[in-house]
Amino acid sequence: MSRILQLSMGVLILGFVLGYIIGRGASPACIMSEANLYSEEKIRRHMDLLVLRQETQVQATEYLIDVMSQINGDYE
Repeated sequence: MSRILQLSMGVLILGFVLGYIIGRGASPACIMSEANLYSEEKIRRHMDLLVLRQETQVQATEYLIDVMSQINGDYE
């Protein structure tokens, strides 16, 4: 009985160790690919927001120029 218990514990520990090694070997690649996809999407959204902000600033500047020219009487 004791021998069977020792053998089963050894197999269990070996299974955990192998599972850890195999899981550890595959895991960083999966995590890195997901992290890269997340980073690319995040960067893409950030760039879209920057472009939108620049377009908004250009429109606001053009509007201010129009208003100031109307106030000064410089109608184009």
